[in-house]
Amino acid sequence: MARLLSDPAVQGELEALGTADVVVGLPTVGPTPAAETVGRAAHEGPLGSTGTVVVVHVDPTGSSEALDALTRAGAPCPVLHLEGSGLRRSPAAPERDDASDAIRTVFAVGRQLRARGIVLLNALVGPGAPGRAAALAEPVLKDSHDLVLPMYTRTRYEGTLSHARVVPLAGALWGRRLAHPMAEEFACSGLAAAAFLDTDAWDTEVVRQGTEFWLPVLAIQAGLVVSQVPVGQRRVAAEGRPSPLGATVGRVAGALFALAEQTE
Repeated sequence: MARLLSDPAVQGELEALGTADVVVGLPTVGPTPAAETVGRAAHEGPLGSTGTVVVVHVDPTGSSEALDALTRAGAPCPVLHLEGSGLRRSPAAPERDDASDAIRTVFAVGRQLRARGIVLLNALVGPGAPGRAAALAEPVLKDSHDLVLPMYTRTRYEGTLSHARVVPLAGALWGRRLAHPMAEEFACSGLAAAAFLDTDAWDTEVVRQGTEFWLPVLAIQAGLVVSQVPVGQRRVAAEGRPSPLGATVGRVAGALFALAEQTE
């Protein structure tokens, strides 16, 4: 039986946890090399000194490999494993998108635990630098920023699509020139998470096409404090999961133009 956030047994586990200062979310789809890095980051260094940290692992496949790695590396931090939100959806909604549902699940856990900050890491970016979770969380916890996006180290020919299309278009449309205006990984405040959760857009095609573009735009529209911070790593996709260029360009362009039309 799937472990959904709406299940009474899971709700009992959340009640037992009580509250948390920081929730660290890791959505995966099966085994991932990022699991151990996330587990260690939850209790080592600056993030571990911020207070109570709870790791939320969301995997719709129910795979135990990433969960086992997280649990081993993250001890003594509690690790909550879920397979989705189980939250009510609109009857007219498109087929469930696991990526957006996982982010929504992490936000919902953060709200229930009354977390001051929520950090979401992307397993497809690769293991990365151990301190990136703390780097993202620091502006939220210390400076009351609402959404913090990462700035990756790039060589001259990396991130061509982002530099040539996404960055200038996002800057022109929404008035913020961000080095990486995509919330593939991010930290946010409890206030921002509540604002994201309370919108009625989760079941729309705009979110399905590009949750990572929609979140920064929504934060800017809501007047939240959006910032960016260097995370000391290159953005390198995990091995064995290449993205077809044509499909990637189509999805990115579709998401951006859909957001442009929505926010005209």
